[in-house]
Amino acid sequence: MRVLPCPGRRAYRCTARLHSSLGRPGRIGSVDANTRRLDAWFEQLERVPLAEKFRVEVVGGNVHMTPQRTTHWEIIRTIAHAVEDRVGRDATIFSNVRIDFPGPENGFCPDVALLSAAAEADPYQGRCHIFTHPKDGDYTTETRVVFGEDLDLTGTVLGLTLRTDVFPRD
Repeated sequence: MRVLPCPGRRAYRCTARLHSSLGRPGRIGSVDANTRRLDAWFEQLERVPLAEKFRVEVVGGNVHMTPQRTTHWEIIRTIAHAVEDRVGRDATIFSNVRIDFPGPENGFCPDVALLSAAAEADPYQGRCHIFTHPKDGDYTTETRVVFGEDLDLTGTVLGLTLRTDVFPRD
């Protein structure tokens, strides 16, 4: 796995693109026409003055900009610490990376990303999504819980239960 900077000169919330060495054509990690379109999207978005204060994602060819607040960072830190507590401080955990998911023009920037999982926590709606069980360049399982419910990841390589009742709301 390697992290490459997104094209352009200025940094925005999603500052890098995550590539898996296991990539296949048309899948996570491959450089195909879809990836080049996403690169062009993000290069144009870097020129938007407000982009530095927002998490910028392209989902199905539509731009989504979400304001970033301290509350969101607190949740990201909680997830990252829980993973580190389970697998050790040497765990390779990413935040602020772009992952090109299967499907046309899907450049997501998960809150926390590992090769085996990607997590999103939404303090506005009070929901957490985690994508696990990668196969053929895609995550085959999506688990969704509302804040307050435990997120059971014991059946994954993470082997932990993540408490979401401690996540702050915005």
